[in-house]
Amino acid sequence: MTLSHWTRVCFLYGSLLLVFGCQSITIHDPVVSNENTPVQKLEVTVGSHLELRLPSPAIGRWWTVAKGARPWLIPKTEPDTGRILLHAVQVGSTRVTCIQRDRNNFEYRKVVVDVEVKPVS
Repeated sequence: MTLSHWTRVCFLYGSLLLVFGCQSITIHDPVVSNENTPVQKLEVTVGSHLELRLPSPAIGRWWTVAKGARPWLIPKTEPDTGRILLHAVQVGSTRVTCIQRDRNNFEYRKVVVDVEVKPVS
């Protein structure tokens, strides 16, 4: 069985299109950060919770606490909603950094909050 000239040409172009035309370059948004200036300073007493409500992330992204929580605070995150619950366990002050990431560990946004944990009066 022989293929006509046009059938071979269409097959060749179709193959080239599938191999080279369907590839795309992943372009990430630049990181939005307030790392130098915290959003606000929050106060909480030992034994209570502090709730951070961050913007809901896009599908495939989630918020996580990167640094600054321990030993003063124990973080609990709800990835889909952007809600982070910080349980105060020790007196002190810290700067908590929350980062929005994806499955490739690319950082999209950073939010920094100063937290002061006070003793129970």
